Amino acid sequence: MLESFHSDWLLGICSVLFDIDVGQKVLDTYPPGALTAEEESDIAFHAFPDSLSAELHSRTSVRDSTFFFRIKRKHGGDAQAGQGHSSKPAEQQRHYSSHQSEVLYGFVFCRQRQDDRLQRGAEQQSVVLLSAFPYSSVLAPLCQYAGPLYFNRGAQALQEVYDEVLEWPPPCHGVRSTVSMGGRGLLSQVPDPATLPPPAPESGWEKAPGPSEELLGPFFEADVFTPLRDVLDQAWTIWEMVVTAQPILIVAPSPGECCNAVAALLAIATPLPYSTDFRPYFTIHDAEYALLAAGAIPDNSNALPRLLGVTNLYFLKGMATWPNVLATGRRPPSATAHRQGGPSSAGSKPSPPPPQPSRFSRINRAVRRRSAQSLLSDYAPSLWCNYKPLTRPDKQLLDRLVQPEEDEAPAKAARIRAANSSALRKHFLALTQALLEPLLPFCSPPTAAPAAPASTAQNGDGSSRPPSPLASFSHAAFLEGLQANKKQISHVLLERFPSRAACVQFYRRFLESPNFSSWLERRRQAALAAEAHQQALDAGSLPAVLSTMSDVQLIERFAQLETALDSAGHAPASAVGPGGLHHQRPPRHQLGPHTKMTQQQLAAEEAAALKAEALAVFEAMPRDLQHAVLSSPSRAALLHRLSQSRPRVPGHVQAQLR
Repeated sequence: MLESFHSDWLLGICSVLFDIDVGQKVLDTYPPGALTAEEESDIAFHAFPDSLSAELHSRTSVRDSTFFFRIKRKHGGDAQAGQGHSSKPAEQQRHYSSHQSEVLYGFVFCRQRQDDRLQRGAEQQSVVLLSAFPYSSVLAPLCQYAGPLYFNRGAQALQEVYDEVLEWPPPCHGVRSTVSMGGRGLLSQVPDPATLPPPAPESGWEKAPGPSEELLGPFFEADVFTPLRDVLDQAWTIWEMVVTAQPILIVAPSPGECCNAVAALLAIATPLPYSTDFRPYFTIHDAEYALLAAGAIPDNSNALPRLLGVTNLYFLKGMATWPNVLATGRRPPSATAHRQGGPSSAGSKPSPPPPQPSRFSRINRAVRRRSAQSLLSDYAPSLWCNYKPLTRPDKQLLDRLVQPEEDEAPAKAARIRAANSSALRKHFLALTQALLEPLLPFCSPPTAAPAAPASTAQNGDGSSRPPSPLASFSHAAFLEGLQANKKQISHVLLERFPSRAACVQFYRRFLESPNFSSWLERRRQAALAAEAHQQALDAGSLPAVLSTMSDVQLIERFAQLETALDSAGHAPASAVGPGGLHHQRPPRHQLGPHTKMTQQQLAAEEAAALKAEALAVFEAMPRDLQHAVLSSPSRAALLHRLSQSRPRVPGHVQAQLR
């Protein structure tokens, strides 16, 4: 299993064939040894549409489909297998990561081809891109490029794609750039690591978006509207269930629709990371299925996945006790026609109309519609849940959403879906941020104490002082403060509840969920890391700090400073940047007893410190990362201004941009 030679984007890439005799099997993998035998088996079972999904009922000669899945890694074997297979020189292999990823995200390009010469009259083959993180906005388009390339050029295409990805700069949120693939540009934009499901990539600090920057969470590019269009009035119930990590089974006609629905549900919870296990495309071959089919329900006492996407309606029987089921998408009429022998040919007698159902069968159907079991005989998008919602819909938002007509032109329908998705994402982003707002003080270091001077930033033995302790959190005390109106709740959140008591009740549910405990721990760790960075800078050890930072942290820090510089032009000095970004201002006691600084002077001091650090971070980057940053005209202009504004010291050579 390969862990030392992979990029920050891809762990590997493989091709999978459905063989009539032996079933699914992995044909080619690059780099060799990147996967264990168990992982290859898991990937093979997730690389094709389920046998009962609508994907297999198309009568076209070639059908391409894309979707993604998430599985747990099964580490084992020789960890050094595959070393030396990279064709890149050693100095270009610095991007390779050494972390042991816990999950695999597989982005699939599946081709189904009809051929009467084959035993079943068809062939199925897939190309799967494997990553440790859900960088879907980049890897899904990359998969659509790699799939056809493989079918045209064979196994060597896997290595070509992989080696070209190695040339990319590491992923960095907040940076909108273009990477090269096959001679064309591919937009590179990734979500904030703080919003990603664990395990998340290394990130030195939390980063707040700038004045004109949108916070990007997981699957930020996903179509949120389409999976929810038939249950829009229950979208707030779904948001509650996602935020509190309630078990949800999503049923859809195809893998693409079910994984897109899972992505949409995770997207509406931004910026809260979904911290429990989820499977965008779940099959009966998953190891957890046996436990779930035996009646086990995910809760805080086990690690079973709580959010599942399935296409096989058998799950409704095998997991009949599952509490919440969302059916999305519409099964095409051709699927039913195929199972029943297909439509009548031209010129043949029309089939007689079906007999009218009896009164007993009508009553039976009405009873079945009260549960998800009705999908077995009459598939229709709907939501069945045992969860008792507390929120109420935003009728003004629902009135603004436009339902595209069935015969709408594809381009116009796509624009309508995009506008609706944007409105829904913004609404639920504001709602989730309002939910988390009263909890933020427990994730921030104390601000009352003045900054320490450089001479006292270290202990007597030269070691750095430990970060200041964070405020302790008590569930009971927090809820008591909300009930007694001692803690303010945003009106954005209160508007969605019939009363303040209902809102407090929802907070109680949220605090008991694993999403909250994971979010609180991650935010507190990030705050301590930011304060440690602050102390190192106060001690005047910026070069030492930069020398210990990885490439990902360097480029991420530069993006943070760029945002802070942008914020400095729109906000007062006290509001510049998230924790740690206004660190370079001299401590007040160093200004002297008779020195007074105006707000403008303080802002100028902070801006100068930010500019100096931004230039230092850029100069600490390797040459290829510098080129990646300079590929953006706005960043190139910023760095030119920073370089020109650097004070010139007699006898000192002015540093040049490499």
